[in-house]
Amino acid sequence: TAFRLALGSDTWVESAQLPFALLAVLSLSVLARREGVPTRRSLALGLLFLAIPTVTLQLAANYVDIIFAGLVLAAFVLVSGPLGFTTILLSGMTLGLMIGVKPVGPLYALAACAVLVMRAQRMRRLGEVSLSLGVMLAIGAWKYLENAAVHGNPVWPVELDVGLFVLPGEVTRSAL
Repeated sequence: TAFRLALGSDTWVESAQLPFALLAVLSLSVLARREGVPTRRSLALGLLFLAIPTVTLQLAANYVDIIFAGLVLAAFVLVSGPLGFTTILLSGMTLGLMIGVKPVGPLYALAACAVLVMRAQRMRRLGEVSLSLGVMLAIGAWKYLENAAVHGNPVWPVELDVGLFVLPGEVTRSAL
């Protein structure tokens, strides 16, 4: 592959999730600290994320689940914390990356955006939140738009049916 030629091995490719594991640890620590847990204990609690067997196994793989988990946790830290302009802008960036990483991202983004909008409405900062939502869409929505244009389905080129709701696709799930 191109990475092997450029770097001499695939070693660094499989370490791409490490920064996001650290992001998850720090996010969990911040959430615990906000609830009054002492600093050292909150860091220890955050580090327990690395002890989850699935996390440990996936850290050495080139999946996106740890990346997604880190972004989800960071997004909720941002939208539930102090709402300054920088935080609102960072939340838009984080949410945009989150919706771009996995097709289930928009569901988590919807929940985080609901928290952000309700908090911003109370603080009369809806204008800044609209900037955050715009940044989120600018970063993460392009693939959904491309999929909808090319495949007729914003999520993926496979038919997806959830009860009465059906997204068309070029291939049925039974064919997979």
